[in-house]
Amino acid sequence: MVAERALAGESWRLAVRDFLDAFGRALPEERQALVDDEPPPFDEVGDAYLAALAEHLAFHHDLVRPGWCVEPRRFLRRMWFASDSPGLRATAIQQSPAAFRRRGLFIGATTLQRV
Repeated sequence: MVAERALAGESWRLAVRDFLDAFGRALPEERQALVDDEPPPFDEVGDAYLAALAEHLAFHHDLVRPGWCVEPRRFLRRMWFASDSPGLRATAIQQSPAAFRRRGLFIGATTLQRV
């Protein structure tokens, strides 16, 4: 869903927010299928981000972590920060969920929160 939209030219960040909304509305028994659905590759950061997201959601919702999210191509070789601001980088290092940090992705604490 997210990768397909990104490949079609849409913002992957907007697609992630929509996915989180759909995940939040899904019945508990439907959530495993949402994280199990392996996205097609679309870019290095996006591939790692979606793997981190799947692992994060699986952990926090007592789901089985999908095997696709631990493939080597789902980990970055260089760190990536959601913000270019040096002042926010230290905060992102501290606040990023473990599934993101271990892949070299650093995001803010509220990035995955949806109302």
